[in-house]
Amino acid sequence: MLRGVVDEILFCDLRRPRDWVALCRQQNHVNIRFIQQSVLEVFPELPPISVFFYRRDGSGEGGSELYLLGEELFSRIIARCRPEGTLILTDGSNSSDGLFERLIQPEGFVSESWGWHFRLALEQPWLSDHGLYAIEAKRIS
Repeated sequence: MLRGVVDEILFCDLRRPRDWVALCRQQNHVNIRFIQQSVLEVFPELPPISVFFYRRDGSGEGGSELYLLGEELFSRIIARCRPEGTLILTDGSNSSDGLFERLIQPEGFVSESWGWHFRLALEQPWLSDHGLYAIEAKRIS
């Protein structure tokens, strides 16, 4: 899905998918690294985020139970993003505090406390087939 959009993917999870090696072989021209830790533990070591991809996470069996689209954790994520622009691709999983709804408002959303402006991308190439919203984020200058 992200071929042509990114050249490297860092995938963080506590459990490695069974078919991980086969998945990595299929990804031509994209370097994929799996980090078998909680994303909360590796935050300080992450390079600046150009694309934040977050989907199909929940609080049930197999889910992280991390509300990465909640005010507290999302503020840590956005602090690691490239200030000149980051693309957020998400289905709204594990959203709390109404943050996801604000991020996808047609008029956009400005967070003065974080210093970021969010707006839906003009093109939504992953919405109909994958249920993923493309949200552009830029630091307020």
